[in-house]
Amino acid sequence: MSVSWMLLKKSGRQSFARLGLTTVAVALGIVLVCYFTAGVNGLMGRVNGLAINTAAYQATRGVAEQKPIAGVEPLKVGGTQRGDASKWRGQSIQSYSMYGTAKSPQFAKLKTPRPGEYYLSKALADAVAEYPEDNILARFGKNTKYLGVIPSEYTTSPDALMIVRGASAEEVSESDAFTKSQGQPSYFADVYRTDANGLKSDAKIDPVAVIVFGVGGTILLFPIVIFVSVATQLGAAQREKRYAALRLIGATKRQVGRVLMLESLLASVVGVIIGLGGFWLLQAPLQDFKMDGMRFNPSDLALTGTQYALIIGLTLGLTTFVNWRRMRRAQISPLGVSRSVEKVKKLRAWRALVPALGIAFFAWLSSKPGRDWLAANKESALPSVLLMAALLLVMFGLILAGGWLTNKLSLLAARWANNGSMLIAGKRTAVHSRTVFRSVSGVVLALFAGSFYLTATSGIEGLILRLSKITVFHS
Repeated sequence: MSVSWMLLKKSGRQSFARLGLTTVAVALGIVLVCYFTAGVNGLMGRVNGLAINTAAYQATRGVAEQKPIAGVEPLKVGGTQRGDASKWRGQSIQSYSMYGTAKSPQFAKLKTPRPGEYYLSKALADAVAEYPEDNILARFGKNTKYLGVIPSEYTTSPDALMIVRGASAEEVSESDAFTKSQGQPSYFADVYRTDANGLKSDAKIDPVAVIVFGVGGTILLFPIVIFVSVATQLGAAQREKRYAALRLIGATKRQVGRVLMLESLLASVVGVIIGLGGFWLLQAPLQDFKMDGMRFNPSDLALTGTQYALIIGLTLGLTTFVNWRRMRRAQISPLGVSRSVEKVKKLRAWRALVPALGIAFFAWLSSKPGRDWLAANKESALPSVLLMAALLLVMFGLILAGGWLTNKLSLLAARWANNGSMLIAGKRTAVHSRTVFRSVSGVVLALFAGSFYLTATSGIEGLILRLSKITVFHS
């Protein structure tokens, strides 16, 4: 390995110029993968921020997790306010009233407030300080002692407006008497299990959000994987002549392989470092990203050590594998002759069937039977799942059918060529159509993703405009 490092240093600027493309590709891939992983973490963290709501909901439903426990008195949790107290300037305020005794369970990071005590979320605390004339706290009873900000583990977003207040035994009794007189269930649920003693959340992520994240991530990451692969292959192809020269002066295949692995590993490691640095420096756009009109908690967006290890390991593994596979297909003789031993396979027409199936499904949805089917299943998640499946078919079909289509177009161009250069170019492209298309497949996927997004958003804007006109007409 010392010889490999010496050769790398001696080649100097030329080596770093050759490896620059791989470094840039790896850095870009790391940034985007980290962004996508952080988004998934934020989505999962938003679900985990419903611990108080989950406990009260489970207790109301009477699930097994909230059955009475011997020696434990229930923690009374109420999430319902009579009147319009939960509305403020077009926003909703989540309010929870709690009453417990010394034998009642408590939440792990939120001590049960006593009567008159209260917690506020960061956003609601700022609103109370900024708009004292609205007297927001007065609508939730007599709250005199502020205990601090609600931990982010119990809020779904830093923009969430939330208050957790202490209720008295008299308030609970009066509320129960009122609901009983109205023939309604109690506003207060009996909670026996919290996150401090084994509460497991049964809240589920919106399946549409999962599909959107999954497909969006696939559309985003697949071109990056192609880009990294192509950049690595181009770098390896540029270095083949140099390795042939090394063989000419007596280097063995193993020594050449070591030089290759050192250069590719160095470029990949530098790309990983730059990518991670870029991700850590560009946190502002991530923390300002909103879903359902609300940002994610910064702590929920943080990547774990395991996730970092997987991202780094897979990236380094991909670049190393591509380099190894590229050089394995090239036999470099001691005479310095580099020749490819890859056998060119004839592409079959079945590749075009994959995107055709996806396009056919979209065409059927645009027809009257398809629109009727969508209307009949508008409450089901099945249409969304099938739409995403058709989108994936088209996307992966572009990769499968691209080489075959390039081959056919090249043969057609060669057949109608009126000069020798056109004929030679068409024939050569037809023979290497798979390689030719692979070099631009990332761009093709990026164009497909961008055009699909623009078409979808313009369609949604048009639908909203038509609906607004209909609303104005009926009003």
